Amino acid sequence: MTNYTPPTTENPWLTSWFVLVGAGCSCRSVGNKDEVLEKLKRGSLVSDTMTLSGATGCGGGGPLQGKNNNRMYKRMTDASDARRRRGETVISIRKSKREEGLQKRRNISSSRSTSPTSSGSAEQKEKGFNFGSVLSSSSKQYSTDDIPSLVPDLSSPNATEAHSACRAIRKLLSHPGPEPPVEALIEAGGVVGLVSCLGRTDSNNIQFEAAWALTNVASTNRTAAVVEAGAVSPLTTLLVHENADVREQAAWCIGNIAGDSAALRDICFAGGGAISRILLNITQPENVAMQRNCVWALSNLCRGKPQPKLDDIAPAIPVLRDLLSSSDREVLTDACWALSYMTDGAGEITQRIIDDQCLSPLVNV
Repeated sequence: MTNYTPPTTENPWLTSWFVLVGAGCSCRSVGNKDEVLEKLKRGSLVSDTMTLSGATGCGGGGPLQGKNNNRMYKRMTDASDARRRRGETVISIRKSKREEGLQKRRNISSSRSTSPTSSGSAEQKEKGFNFGSVLSSSSKQYSTDDIPSLVPDLSSPNATEAHSACRAIRKLLSHPGPEPPVEALIEAGGVVGLVSCLGRTDSNNIQFEAAWALTNVASTNRTAAVVEAGAVSPLTTLLVHENADVREQAAWCIGNIAGDSAALRDICFAGGGAISRILLNITQPENVAMQRNCVWALSNLCRGKPQPKLDDIAPAIPVLRDLLSSSDREVLTDACWALSYMTDGAGEITQRIIDDQCLSPLVNV
């Protein structure tokens, strides 16, 4: 017997199928795509999959006759239960692998540009950061022990000094190594200092480096410290910054915050500004990297239990529907995951997805 290999998380078709499962489909084969869509619209797919003839041996519900009725019914019921459990197991495996994938993406080393330009950055693929304790900035060597002396410079009125300190701290948090010096930074008041740098208008570089450093902190188990320091509001403001690099980094940080827990995710929804501005960057992206990062951040805003409120995520559904025709595999995969998260719970959200005509493009993925 061959071993079962669970599907990878990079297959958008499989993800879209599980969205359809969440919308009421069965895991058995139910015909071609047009038939699936039509039956979903009629609401008859579930009844069709459960009402099978006794000759198929695939599930209970059909009329059975003869002295072996009880035995046949039990065998067919067992087969149906086995299929159901198998489907639930596959969904569970895929969700676990998705969570692992998110964590791995947060630990990929960075190779991005370290200063924003007015025309936007080159493609930035990583979703997180590796960490370390020692770096070189020009001829100066920095280590974790230097953090207490760097933090006061974050509030310096001299933009050059503030940028230098911000960049040094960001590098300490992102340099390859075993652990980021997040605890030392928090104890020194550095997270609060970085949040204050987000509001500076005298240098795009300072805002960019501060958002990057906070993204590194938010990718650890101390995400709450970023929120408690008041980062969500200025990050939301930066989502409409004139500089594309700053906008993208702000979206990245919000994505890490939303992906930490449902409680922190809901803080990102407060006021409605974050999701509406992320959607704006998705529909009017500066480049492909911007769209990828923002769709990933949006998928994190859609995940978690308890689910987000319908009013909070409803504006995202038409945008996600349109993304299902994207030729970019990463965008398509994250869009499918966002819809999958939405269908994993409240029926009113699933119904809105159906009402907003998402099923046809999902079937065609």
